[in-house]
Amino acid sequence: MVGVADAVQRRAEEEIAGRLGGDAAIALGVLAILLTVGTPTRTSASALIGASAVFALAIGAVLRFRPGRIPLGGMDALAVFSEVFLVLLGRYGSPVLPVLPGIYVVFGTILFSVRSTRVALTHFAAFGASYAGVLVFGPQESAPVTRWIGVMAAVLVSGTFVRWLVELGSKLAIAEAEARAIAERAGAALEAESDAKSRFIARMSHELRTPLNVVLGFADLLNDPVAGPLNERQTSYVDDIAAAARHLAGLVGDVLRFTSADSSPIDLRTHDVEIAVVLDDAARLVREQAGALGVALVIEPVPDATTVVADARKIRQVLVNLLANAVRFTPPGGTVTATTQVFADGVRIDVRDEGSGIPPEDRDHIFEPFATTASEKEGTGLGLPLSRRIIEAHGGRLTLVESALGIGSTFAFELPSEPRAADSNAAEPLPDPAAADPSYAAFTEPGSAANRQLIVRVGTWFAWVSAAIQVAVAITTPLPARTRLIILGIAAGNTVSAAALRRMQDRIRLIGIDVWGAAGTVLISVGVYYSQSFITITPLAYGWAPMVAFALWGKWRAMIHVGIVGACFAAVLTIRHDLASPVLLWLTIMTLISFNGAVVRWLTDRLRNLISTEQLARRNAERMRGELAAAAAHKSDFLASTSHELRTPLNAIVGFADLLRGELAGPLDERQQAYVDDIRTAARRLQSVIDDVLDLAKIEAGRLHIDPELVAIRPMLERIALLAQRAGDGVLVDVDVDPDAEFVTADVHRLEQVLTNLAVNGVKFTPVGGRVSLAAHRTDAAVQLVVADTGIGIGADQHDQIFEPFHQGSRMLGGKLPEGTGLGLSLAKSLVEMHGGRIEVRSEPNRGAVFTVELPISESDTLPTMAAPSGIGGAAS
Repeated sequence: MVGVADAVQRRAEEEIAGRLGGDAAIALGVLAILLTVGTPTRTSASALIGASAVFALAIGAVLRFRPGRIPLGGMDALAVFSEVFLVLLGRYGSPVLPVLPGIYVVFGTILFSVRSTRVALTHFAAFGASYAGVLVFGPQESAPVTRWIGVMAAVLVSGTFVRWLVELGSKLAIAEAEARAIAERAGAALEAESDAKSRFIARMSHELRTPLNVVLGFADLLNDPVAGPLNERQTSYVDDIAAAARHLAGLVGDVLRFTSADSSPIDLRTHDVEIAVVLDDAARLVREQAGALGVALVIEPVPDATTVVADARKIRQVLVNLLANAVRFTPPGGTVTATTQVFADGVRIDVRDEGSGIPPEDRDHIFEPFATTASEKEGTGLGLPLSRRIIEAHGGRLTLVESALGIGSTFAFELPSEPRAADSNAAEPLPDPAAADPSYAAFTEPGSAANRQLIVRVGTWFAWVSAAIQVAVAITTPLPARTRLIILGIAAGNTVSAAALRRMQDRIRLIGIDVWGAAGTVLISVGVYYSQSFITITPLAYGWAPMVAFALWGKWRAMIHVGIVGACFAAVLTIRHDLASPVLLWLTIMTLISFNGAVVRWLTDRLRNLISTEQLARRNAERMRGELAAAAAHKSDFLASTSHELRTPLNAIVGFADLLRGELAGPLDERQQAYVDDIRTAARRLQSVIDDVLDLAKIEAGRLHIDPELVAIRPMLERIALLAQRAGDGVLVDVDVDPDAEFVTADVHRLEQVLTNLAVNGVKFTPVGGRVSLAAHRTDAAVQLVVADTGIGIGADQHDQIFEPFHQGSRMLGGKLPEGTGLGLSLAKSLVEMHGGRIEVRSEPNRGAVFTVELPISESDTLPTMAAPSGIGGAAS
């Protein structure tokens, strides 16, 4: 990847260098033609200049129109050739000498903009040697040291500015590119996650539908007279089972619709709803639970014909949730009361209990997903968050009205007569490099406050550098005292005005900067007027203000400054009468200034376009990432909330089926008992799916925590072996624990969940006469818990897939279809990793499978054995 990036960067450098070098060569060719035309007599110098013009135009055409055709090394060689050639041209004196300083500035600007610092400084040294050669071997001019310092300072200042400009734009473009790459990688990961969750949900809906159809089918059969008569109470129980099953069917239908249409988390299907009917339906689902706990459930009468436009099933779910919570926290003999108040624009329903109350420290968290209170011993922590979202989707609100410890709590929700858009807070903005770096606005938004401040900083930097150069020239150049004082005065004026402008940078407007720039140009013009024989060098300072304007302002504003420069320089040349070719000098300097401005403008436009392109790509990637993140969170939320919603009606099915099977409502014949048993089996399968999905959702949400403690391994494995033995007939389950692996630090409940799943799976896939072994070993750094079977084994192609949610393998004993939810191994892997461990499988078809759970050793794992080895060892065995 690094090699590819370097190649791309080198290619970009070649294209930019070729484009700018081509423009420079064409511009120099045009200048050479102007010099040739401006020379009245034809000499060998004019012939050489003409030949140089043709050569420059030819090279410029190749570089300009076929950028990248000449490699960087070749362009460096051309630059060296040009540096030597300029020394030869300098020998011919006028009219070449006045043009050479500008040519060096042009070359330096381009090389500093596209080449590395090391290469640029190497060429700068070569420029210095080349111009020194011009001054030594060409016609003698006054104060050659001053001339050399002036030209090299102009090259260095212009090149440094352009290099800073390119690095600033490149930094911003790189920041955008890196942010885009991060967003794209995150988007790809989220897309894979979202797709996996879609498959998960589709499989979940199938797993729910199969046992649900069993419940509905056998409930209908129980109601069929052919199966035998039922008494009134039995019929009521069967009707409640059927009602709960239909409620479940509606939820599963939502799962399927969600998977196919990816609808919003709260998808309302509204119609006119009678509050009294919804309250009665909810009470029926909770009343049996309340009776079993000895809690009185009171539904106060609702005023006649009280209706709202709402989703009846979802409002019923909210009521079931609030009533079930209230019943669960109310001690025997207490009362749960639901009251309804009717208003002109809606209704309010209060659910009041006489329970334990909610501790003050938990009241701010009870509406957070998976949050449970300190006094809560069971539950998912999803009921209240889900209920609040449902009510808010209707445009209402759900609140904890009051709660007192030992007295009880009151929850209330308000529903408008018709749903209205719920208030929603804007999503948190994604990290934006442009927001974090003020350079973005300064570089990409001409005229903005940040842009004005940047222009002030750059302009004052130029002014101070110019002042320093002027002081150096005044000190090193043999000038009349009056001229020396004027130059020092100009330097002082530059310094003071720049300092004053820097102090006002937060308040100054563009017009103020324009005025300051124009004043600076006038001040430079005074210096040019008094520059005497340096009239060919001092005008180079004219180019700095237009360069800043072209780089950081709009094109037309920059052109105005070029016009001001042109007018001021023309005025100076008109006032002075000692120049041989003032028009040619004016054309030369203005061509160089315009060309440098065009170079800077092209570079900044290219960089701005690059930044804009990268920024657009980043925003698109972040928008996509945001949509994918929302979809992934939406699906996780949907899984958790749907699993929670399924529990209440499922509990009703299990409860009523247990009541029927216990024959408390009356005797059942053999066929009816078989139907009820099938309902109970299907309901427990549903319960298994829901519990597993809830655990996975909690893990994904970061709300499932482990509580590590010292676990005695042998008793735990013996309990698991007993459970596994009951799961299959004719399969031997044995336990083998090494003496040095008697203890491990883990969450005993979650570790038993993992190992039970592995052991029961081993029995399920092992034929009669086979064997499942549970073993514990210890290594230097870990405790290994091994579950091995002699069953049908797992194909090598499925070793990774078996840990994916809902994966069930391709075969069972006797060719039967796979059974179970397919979530056990996925959960096991997640739970083991939460302990800081890992789970591995080794298996071949028809040769059994070996699952190894490896947990890191804690320092306390051996303490009990060291303290009382015989006693604890005896108890464990």
